[in-house]
Amino acid sequence: MKRIGCILLISTIILTGCKTGNKNKNDKENKTAVENRFEKKNENIENVKKESSGQISFGYLNEKKDVYEYNGKDVEIPFYLENQGNKNESVATIGLLLFVDGNIQDYRIEANGKIQTMQKITLKPKERKEFKLIFKPVSGKKGDKVGVIPATIWNPDSLPNEKNPSWGNNQQLSANVPLEIKMKSNGTNQLKATKKHVKVSDIPEEILNDWKNTYVSDEYDSLDTSVNFEMESSVKDKQILYGKNRKVPITLKLYGGASVNEKITIFINNKPVKIDKKDYIKVKTQKGKMITVTANLDLSGYDRINSIYAIVMTSEGDYKIQDISKTDSLLLINK
Repeated sequence: MKRIGCILLISTIILTGCKTGNKNKNDKENKTAVENRFEKKNENIENVKKESSGQISFGYLNEKKDVYEYNGKDVEIPFYLENQGNKNESVATIGLLLFVDGNIQDYRIEANGKIQTMQKITLKPKERKEFKLIFKPVSGKKGDKVGVIPATIWNPDSLPNEKNPSWGNNQQLSANVPLEIKMKSNGTNQLKATKKHVKVSDIPEEILNDWKNTYVSDEYDSLDTSVNFEMESSVKDKQILYGKNRKVPITLKLYGGASVNEKITIFINNKPVKIDKKDYIKVKTQKGKMITVTANLDLSGYDRINSIYAIVMTSEGDYKIQDISKTDSLLLINK
């Protein structure tokens, strides 16, 4: 259950500027301390513990600027990443994603740098890197105000052991508070949405029963402030997904949180994949309802062992209410 996952993360990730729900707009620095989530001692788990522990801070260099403008020229947002781990800790690799109006945004971090969906940045202990997020918004029309939010993925290329897939904190997501872009010109708007494969139903009774004791008062429902986003695995309680004949069926479940406009992007090996030749799935969450997305993905061209996850991000003006959530990563076996 997502709720248990959140409780575990509370003990292992210290956030200044949470990754989901409402955020303090004055809080633009995020400090993530990643420690061990394991109790059993064996070689595999000990290796994952070592690989997935450390402390990273990241944030905006211009703390007083909440709003940027796009007038046809590149938007440039000064940003930094810092490895605050001790000298005896390992080198950290951070995958940095950027979302604009709920869409994954290609960008570069140097004037003549490579434009990529995910920039992967390696930091030695105590090392700090400063750069700019440089991009032309992939979404938004002239006159719009759209949200932009950077998100980090810890050790994005890490893959667990197939026999016992334990991720630890590898591929965990953290995010800053969103900023705003005033659109003085149209964005590139080349990404396409699908609304197929989406089913809206009542939240199952067994899930509601599990949340009954979380009500703080008659007027406050904790489900309204807790986004639950899951990708079903092939084996219960095991973070693994099996494909067959170069295809893999996926099932995503989204419930809780505010009633907002959302965009879902699926990633294999940290790169967005298309569904029915579309770039993302557009949904609208509703109180008391569960959104279920079922689809088949083509695995042609992928290796046997991969990672897969999905990210949901609010769009339009709803980014001010609620921002970003990620499913747990699954080990994807391509048969």
